[in-house]
Amino acid sequence: MSNAMLTFLVVALIGVETTFAQSTPADPAKIIEQLGGSFRADDKLPNQPIVEVDLSRTKANDKGLSWLTQLTELQKLSLAETKINGTSLKHLWRCSKLVELDLDKTPIDGPSLRHLKPLRGLRTLRLASVKVADSHVSHLASLTKLQTLRLQCPMLTDTAVESLGKLTALQNLDLRQTGITEAGAAKLREVLPSVVIQR
Repeated sequence: MSNAMLTFLVVALIGVETTFAQSTPADPAKIIEQLGGSFRADDKLPNQPIVEVDLSRTKANDKGLSWLTQLTELQKLSLAETKINGTSLKHLWRCSKLVELDLDKTPIDGPSLRHLKPLRGLRTLRLASVKVADSHVSHLASLTKLQTLRLQCPMLTDTAVESLGKLTALQNLDLRQTGITEAGAAKLREVLPSVVIQR
């Protein structure tokens, strides 16, 4: 076999190997364990999909979270006290069955909340100690099934009340550590008479 032919075969094999590696999806279970997190799979569903992921207080960050798009049966996700800044939230668009999301004490910013719009089945959202301002609360308007919302965000004022009043399914609203006044809370109670407000 000539050197030219041998070189061609080697290059071809490398190309095949690279293509295979690129087309092979990452294993979410292994990645979660490598990050120091935990998960629960539902053995009663076909293929035993992952339905709960806890990455709180792990080394998870915005890099390398694209595998979240594979978790189409995901119901609960905690990214609390991690270094995600919000970019990774765009990978949640396929997680339409997500009902609980914990983003407490993360460096995400308000504009990142727009990535939550597809999560229309979300019932619990935790956003304590994050950089969310009044104008960003409107990004939550599509979350019409939201029942529990923790918004311990110091930048919030009574201006956010109008947007919060549109979340008609709310039952529990935590507004501690915000700038929302008693007058603002009273206005919310008028619009949402069934909601329990902590402030």
